[in-house]
Order: sequence, then C-alpha cells, then structure tokens
Amino acid sequence: DTEIGHVPKPENIILPLVTVKTQPGTESIWYSDRINEDGDAAFIAEGGLKPLADADWQTTKKDINEVAVRWKFTKRLMAHAPAIVGDFAEHVRELVDQKIDDQLLEGDGTGSNLDGLELLASAFVVPPALAGYYAAPNIYDVIMAMATRVRLSNFKGQLTVILNTVWMAKMAGIKTTYNEYIVPPFVSPDGTKVGSVDVKFSNKIGDDAILLGELRRFNVVFAEQVTYDEGYENDDFSKNLVSKKLEAF
Repeated sequence: DTEIGHVPKPENIILPLVTVKTQPGTESIWYSDRINEDGDAAFIAEGGLKPLADADWQTTKKDINEVAVRWKFTKRLMAHAPAIVGDFAEHVRELVDQKIDDQLLEGDGTGSNLDGLELLASAFVVPPALAGYYAAPNIYDVIMAMATRVRLSNFKGQLTVILNTVWMAKMAGIKTTYNEYIVPPFVSPDGTKVGSVDVKFSNKIGDDAILLGELRRFNVVFAEQVTYDEGYENDDFSKNLVSKKLEAF
C-alpha cells in the first residue's frame, strides 16, 4: 500500500472568508480610521449659518509577525524514500497554514501572536426592540438577532456566522412538542443559510461560541508568502543531515 496514513487536520475557516492582501517587504502596516464624527447637514434659511461638521483621524500601527517551522532529513532518507520527503513537506506546509488560520480566529495579541477576530469583534448587545422578544429562543433566533445588530450598525455587506460543527446536528434536530422536525421558512433546507446570513461550521470555534459579521472587512496582509529554504546548520554536514524550513510574515 503506497498511501501514507495520517491524522486529518481541521479545515481552515478564516482565510477563505476574509480579505487577503500582499504588501511585499514591509515591516509594519499603518492604517487610519475616521473617528469622533460630529455635526450634520441641515436645511437652513436663506443666508443662514451653515451647520458645522468635523471628525478626527486616528492612525494605528501593526507590526508584521513571523510564523515558521523547521525539520531535518538525512540525505540517505531523501534519496531512498522520496515519498516520505514529499509527505512530510505537505504536513509542515499544512502546519503553517493551520497556525495562520488559528491565530486569525483566536489570537490574543500577546507576544508574537496575532490579533484574532474573536479578540477584535465587538461583544453582542441585544437591540432594544428585541430585548425579551423571543418567547422560546433557539439558535436561529440568536443568528437573526446578531445579524440585526450588525445591520443596525449600518454594515450592508454579506454576513457570515461561524459555529462549532456540533451545531450542524443541533440545528437540524430542532423539533416541535410532537417530535416533528422544524426548519423555519427563512432557513435553507441544508441549514447553510439563515435569512441573508451564510452559515459556516468549524471545529476551530468552541461549541459555546458564535462569531457573526461582515468578515470581508477584516484585512490580512502578507508581507512575505510562505517560503521554503534548506541548507546546513551546526554539524549537519558531518551528520549527513539537511535542514529545511518554512516561514511566512
């Protein structure tokens, strides 16, 4: 059997949903926000004083962080077992991609960690008109309430919600008191759309957590895509070893 067995890894969830940009060779990303907007336009009488509007601009710096992994092979193994070499190269590339995706979701911003979406997202605040509105709330009500909160904040793009994979069964298992399955009319038959919200299931988010938003607004900048290098270090040459590494910024 030429197949090499291995433990499967969870599917990447965040990278396909956000906006990925490249800015080669940079060490820091600077970006600006318009904040503290004040004043408004108004209809006025002829010759009246025009209303005043103003705002502040806030500039923020984000440093580029490195993600990397290294491994070693003997030259003999590389020559006699190329399938092993290729299999492990695929494995370590998946490790790098997985670590990037994990950090984009749950990075806590400390040390060399990224600021993840779970850290940067605003906490859900129930819209006043929905407070106490649902008599027997379920996951569909939670999704619609959160989507409404985002829409009330004037975000108009495609909304996506991320739930733990266990909710794939829980959502499909909602029943009436007569044990009849319930699928609300605003939910697609396969459960991947609730109202206008795309539903994504992932093993990477806790089963007690939910993340919903216009995720395309979240920008991920690669200063260097994943690069591969190999060479000698320390006593590799005398031990017939070759050192290899992958890194990205």
